[in-house]
Amino acid sequence: MSICIKDQIQNMNIVIGCTVGCAYCYARNNVKRWHMIDDFADPEFFPGKLKMMEKKCPQNFLLAGMSDLSGWKPEWVWSLTDQAHKLGIPVFMKEDLVPIIGGENMIQEMPEEFNKVLEVQKSWQK
Repeated sequence: MSICIKDQIQNMNIVIGCTVGCAYCYARNNVKRWHMIDDFADPEFFPGKLKMMEKKCPQNFLLAGMSDLSGWKPEWVWSLTDQAHKLGIPVFMKEDLVPIIGGENMIQEMPEEFNKVLEVQKSWQK
């Protein structure tokens, strides 16, 4: 089953900035254009955005649209995962999904396990 990912997610951008420095980075260009943070090479954590997960309606969140997980401080990751687990929200990272569907399929298809999560989330009360 192919899906349009942008219809399935809400982007939290809980961390903005990246230490990788890719020449083709769209996020760096957007941050510079919209003056989101002072220095894109020095990622910033926005813990207030964790409240977005408290909404009653089902949501799927993209967390690293303006950053790379490799530059996240461990306490940022723990803040996110602790909040998600308290609310019963499953956490998937690319590294978790690759063994399920393979790296070559990361964009084209969602794994069956993810589809099961979507079905459970559809049953949540709004």
